[in-house]
Amino acid sequence: MPFDTASKQRTGFDPVRCLLFLTAFLGLFQVLPPRALAEETLASKIAKLPVLPEHPSGYKRSLFPHWDTLVNGCSVRETVLISESTTTPVRLPRTCAVVKGTWSSPYDGTVHTDPTKLDIDHVVALKEAWDSGAWSWSTAKRRQFANDLTDPRSLIAVSAVSNREKSDKDPTAWLPRSAYRCTYLEAWVSVKLRWGLAVDKPELSALRTLSGSCSATPSTPAPPTTTPAPPTTSLPTESTPYYPTCTAARAAGAAPLYAGSPGYRAALDRDGDGVACE
Repeated sequence: MPFDTASKQRTGFDPVRCLLFLTAFLGLFQVLPPRALAEETLASKIAKLPVLPEHPSGYKRSLFPHWDTLVNGCSVRETVLISESTTTPVRLPRTCAVVKGTWSSPYDGTVHTDPTKLDIDHVVALKEAWDSGAWSWSTAKRRQFANDLTDPRSLIAVSAVSNREKSDKDPTAWLPRSAYRCTYLEAWVSVKLRWGLAVDKPELSALRTLSGSCSATPSTPAPPTTTPAPPTTSLPTESTPYYPTCTAARAAGAAPLYAGSPGYRAALDRDGDGVACE
């Protein structure tokens, strides 16, 4: 039966908005685990993204409660800083407040030792998530998205300058340096796919075009070319041996690390569930 414009005016039924709501509503019940997408190519992930118009009204940052404090007393921001520092981060006594470390900002390649020069970036910005489907989520699910430590692609430490440049732009309007571009695109697509977020047509077109220069093989983190130096500044001792990052733990064949076992540190347990580097 053809769609009757007059009927729409009488009943208020809008098939496009109905489809948007249904897609977002179904997303409430499933967030894919990070490993679910590990063996897929970037092109195959892009092909699975739902394509829908954006919902650009109503966004407020306060709708996404973020930087929660975890059971170990560290905030999500502090946890990412601790996890991503390539040297042992220095913290204030008896707190998680990070005052020094070494971070390489992947967006622009700059290196920083002062955490105040860094932002923790939501790879898919909160407003972009809202426009792409999170407008229909519960506050609890938006909180989960904004504090997602289950996938290291969701939140990353970057220079404040590059984060301000990126703002809430999607890949049609902003991209990081070319050396990091494919990694960024893979992270962007994976986060959207995991959370059931949509792309609009210009975004889909840009992703297809930009991904053409990326490898067709499944994207997995490259092994470190060098092993970070052992710690020179003490933190509260949690266990030995010491693994500065999960990459180092995996390279040593020690991951996953369980609470109470050699090598486990709360700093590596980003979701606070007692299992690090899973």
